[in-house]
Amino acid sequence: MDPEQAFANWFENLPPGQRQTLAYLHLLMTSANSNDFALTHEEALARFQRMLHAPDFPLRRAARLLMIRSVFSFLFSDVDFMVRHLAGSPHIEQDLLPISPFQWLRSATLWQKLCGGELSDASLHDWLTGQQER
Repeated sequence: MDPEQAFANWFENLPPGQRQTLAYLHLLMTSANSNDFALTHEEALARFQRMLHAPDFPLRRAARLLMIRSVFSFLFSDVDFMVRHLAGSPHIEQDLLPISPFQWLRSATLWQKLCGGELSDASLHDWLTGQQER
């Protein structure tokens, strides 16, 4: 399975609230457009999914996955901090937070597995060189 599809499958299998929260936080951390800070979680998720599936040159598609990998790895690096921060943030819709620390931990574990496999540097390189040969 190619890295884009592997990431999309992993992301789609997350609980809806976690998908929305990750998409929202990704936009907050990467967007240069301050209007993005006012997006609802549903709007952030829709924008994130459009960005993820937007056609582009192979190198830019690989770069997009590298950016996502970097941001998500940062977010999953300290599950306890994330749960505490999200629970106390006025910018996070509280109805999205029934996600337990155990769900975050489960997702973090699956994320690490994905990053060690289909999203590893070697896999992205192989995918990129295969894409450029076509």
